[in-house]
Amino acid sequence: EPEPVATVQTLGSEDDQRGLLGLVLLPDSRLVASWTRSSDNRLVAGVVFPAAEAQLIWEGPVSADRANGGGLALSAESEVLIGIGDLLADPNLAEDETVPNRKILALGPNGLPDQLPKILSTGWNNPFAIAVAPDGTPWVADNSAGDNPERIGRADRPASEAAALSTDGLTIAPSGLVALGSDRFGLCGYVSKQVEELKVREGRAERTGRVLADTCWTSVAALPDGRIVTATLDEIRVAVSAT
Repeated sequence: EPEPVATVQTLGSEDDQRGLLGLVLLPDSRLVASWTRSSDNRLVAGVVFPAAEAQLIWEGPVSADRANGGGLALSAESEVLIGIGDLLADPNLAEDETVPNRKILALGPNGLPDQLPKILSTGWNNPFAIAVAPDGTPWVADNSAGDNPERIGRADRPASEAAALSTDGLTIAPSGLVALGSDRFGLCGYVSKQVEELKVREGRAERTGRVLADTCWTSVAALPDGRIVTATLDEIRVAVSAT
């Protein structure tokens, strides 16, 4: 039976996209999480282990029912990357550098809650699935909003440069992204419920049509031996090697 290593007070339900949103392990073995704080609905990030209680490193915006983002990754510079969705607000806020909406942000892992994040890129819809390749390049798979396309692109470049994930009209709903090499990724989809292989060709990531794991809802990771770990709503599964 799994035992919790930390507990945070979140607000969320089956009908929205709030709750515990992201986890990332720092080089010094501290664990950083992002969640929607129950007291005021704000999206926050903080060190949750081995601290006795959560130590916030960023106090973010008030969350929305959907399109909060909140996925985390560790950059090559050991910064905490976090994607923030449109928060169901004016899409023009993507160009407003004073708000986090529709941006990929870099947080200092030792920062205070009022730290000013560095903006890596803008224009995303709901950039939840983030991964950093072995060469240090950050990538993000962006969920759709309304008529906007699902897409994948470099997280340090504008969303307008990203490539569409699907040309066949299928909905994937990217929920997790794992780097399997500098030019190869595994993409978990909340709607597709599987892990698909992506390969980077001429700077753009594309689906290859290969399925690496046939059960994945909310997250995907890779073990040192190459096996893929996937998560559903109530299970953690270890799949075969993705090589």
